Amino acid sequence: SRMGVEVGNRSMVGMNMRMNELAGAVALAQGRKLDGILETLRAKKKALKDQLQGIDGLGFRTINDAGECATLLTLLPELLRELCKLDFHWIRLHYLYPDEITEELIDTIAEEKKIVPYLDIPIQHCNDSILKAMNRRDTKESIRKVFHDLRARIPGLVLRTSIIAGLPGEGEKEFEELCDFLREEKIERAGVFPFSPEEGTKAATMEHVPMEEAQRRTELLVDVQSEIIDAYNDSVLGDIREVLCEGWSEEAQSYVGRSYAESVDIDGKIYFSAERDIMAGEFVNVRLTGTMDGELTGEAVE
Repeated sequence: SRMGVEVGNRSMVGMNMRMNELAGAVALAQGRKLDGILETLRAKKKALKDQLQGIDGLGFRTINDAGECATLLTLLPELLRELCKLDFHWIRLHYLYPDEITEELIDTIAEEKKIVPYLDIPIQHCNDSILKAMNRRDTKESIRKVFHDLRARIPGLVLRTSIIAGLPGEGEKEFEELCDFLREEKIERAGVFPFSPEEGTKAATMEHVPMEEAQRRTELLVDVQSEIIDAYNDSVLGDIREVLCEGWSEEAQSYVGRSYAESVDIDGKIYFSAERDIMAGEFVNVRLTGTMDGELTGEAVE
């Protein structure tokens, strides 16, 4: 699949963190207060001899004893401001639902330079009836407003979402509505999944299209998303991006890394040349000069 368009089984994309960027899942455990969370993060950084570059993919959802989704969202703005005082280079947020994004959170992201302008906001769909059937509090207009508010306040924002094709209640009309919504909102990154009902769930008993049709719609959504990515990539050519070098790619015969616009493992990479040796883990400024199979290429500038 094209980079930046991820296709696969529905999973908690972005919930895991990688050890080299505070990855090792920091257990944001039940009942843990702000100080405890910060202590965990400090200890993790110390244990890795301060080599962490940042927190890449911080998901703020924990499962409590009842198995229900408990959230630490009320703490989130305060926690983020505290994290920004530590010597992380960047912090990336994953897995925030549209109705969880508050004015205070937008302010925090806009004001704190260490928080990268990249947000993973899973919407699954945009049709009001389908969202209601999924017990989502969002509507198409409320999602649109969140995206608009975020883009107005956070320059250069890159959005990631997850979409499910073939959900119960999705006919051709609702599917077209979803395609149109993606084209209008120009969401830069998306994970696209065919609906696959789990036994024993309410959704499994609801009427939905066959798997083959869900798969066909998934492929059509990937085509829509690929066009959006190509347009985004074209729009940033000539820009200089700070890139975290991940090493040398033998296959591409160039250095490879990620900027704020590419999350670890799920988005594309940036391939770049350099006049000097660049170490893995080093941040380097790269002028974006071209594209290769939906991924950006460039050259390091000193």
